[in-house]
Amino acid sequence: DSANEKKVTTLFMSNDDDGKWSGVISGNLGVFESLRIRQSAKANGVASVATQWKKRAPAECSMSDPKFEHLDNAAQLVKVQYNITPELDADADLLYINPLMGEQYKENPFTSATRRYPVEMPSTVDEMFVANIEVPAGYTVEEIPKSAKINLFDEDGFYEYIIHADANHIMLRSRLVLRKAEFPAEDYESLREFFSYVVKKQAESIVFRKKPKA
Repeated sequence: DSANEKKVTTLFMSNDDDGKWSGVISGNLGVFESLRIRQSAKANGVASVATQWKKRAPAECSMSDPKFEHLDNAAQLVKVQYNITPELDADADLLYINPLMGEQYKENPFTSATRRYPVEMPSTVDEMFVANIEVPAGYTVEEIPKSAKINLFDEDGFYEYIIHADANHIMLRSRLVLRKAEFPAEDYESLREFFSYVVKKQAESIVFRKKPKA
C-alpha cells in the first residue's frame, strides 16, 4: 500500500484559425508505467514504443508520433505529449466523441467471474484525466454524459466523472483512486463490479450536432 502509481493526463482541444479541430494530450506517467516504457525503449527502441502508444488512439482519430521526456533519466518520471485529431464526417448531422480520447479502461482487468485467492496489485492507484474541450466549429453540444461518483466500499477508493458544458466549452475531470493494493477474495466481486462501472462510464460519448446552414 505504500507504493502509489500516480498518473495525470491533460487534454486541450481547440479550433485553429482555419476551423480545424484538434487537441494536445500531455501525460505525467507513474513510477511503474515509466519503468515499463524505459525497459521497452531499451529493448525495442523508442520508435517501437511510439508505435505501440499510437494504438491507444480511437479509430476515428489520428495521432501524431508521441514525444517522450526523461527516458534516459531514471530519477525522473516519464512524460509524454502528442497531438490528436478527430476525423469529422462532413455529411453526418451528429458527431460522437469519447472525451477521454483513448485514455480509458477499454475492458475490465478482472475477467474471471469468481476468485478463490486474494487480489494483490503492485501499488495503489491515483489516475486523473482533465480535459478542456472547445466545441468544434460549426457544431453545438447535443448531449453530454452525466456526472457521477461511485465509492469502493467505505474508504478503499472511488471513481468520479465530473463534466460541465456551456455553449463553447466542455470541462471534464475523470479520477480513479484505489487506496489499497490488496483485497481479500471475498471482496473480489465488488472490486470487479466497481471496474465494470468504470469501463462503462468511460465508454460514454459527447454528442455534437451540426449547426444548420445559414
